[in-house]
Amino acid sequence: AGFAFTAYPRRPDGEGTPPQTLAEWQRRLMRTIWMNDGLADDLTALLAREPSDLVVVDCMLVGILAHSSRFGVPTAVLVHSLFASLLHVRDVLVTMGNQLRVEARLPALDAATMKWEHKDLVLVTTLREFDGVAGDPAPNVHYVGPVFERQPMSSDWRLPWDQDDERPLVVANFSTMAGQTEPSTLQRVLDAMESLPLRVLLATGPLSAETLTIPPNAAVFG
Repeated sequence: AGFAFTAYPRRPDGEGTPPQTLAEWQRRLMRTIWMNDGLADDLTALLAREPSDLVVVDCMLVGILAHSSRFGVPTAVLVHSLFASLLHVRDVLVTMGNQLRVEARLPALDAATMKWEHKDLVLVTTLREFDGVAGDPAPNVHYVGPVFERQPMSSDWRLPWDQDDERPLVVANFSTMAGQTEPSTLQRVLDAMESLPLRVLLATGPLSAETLTIPPNAAVFG
């Protein structure tokens, strides 16, 4: 799009030894990135040097959202997943994040200031139907549809079914978060749809397909 890139001056992940377990990694991510309100200081300083008309913040960077009133310009939240269905999960994560901050002897952040729906604009990159709502939940919340790659994929991979196969196609995949692609979870998805008249396309992420038992109506790729 022609925008310049500026890195944050500080390293939010530079905190001693690398985490040794998945649980440690998730706690580190939550405290030092998601809940890191120091990144808001960096952004405020950048806006002072390079004034802007609008700030767009990733929905997971709630530490930045906690201080959006300091930016002096409208703040838009980019929700790159579901909105209505995830508000409860978001609130639980914020509560956990504040507990981690307190354990690290940092002040807890005001939960109300981190809520997406309290900002000037919320852009949700999915369809309303996927989120179980008939319309935009509020005047500042807009479902803008999925974001597609502008460049065609270089892979020549094709669906393994005939073009005239009329069975509905189900695409299943999980978050990029570590720990959410456990073999047992993916296997349950395959087992649940094995007896249904469907074509199932399952994305495993970093997990090897060799760890799964793949039914005849399914195809698995990484």
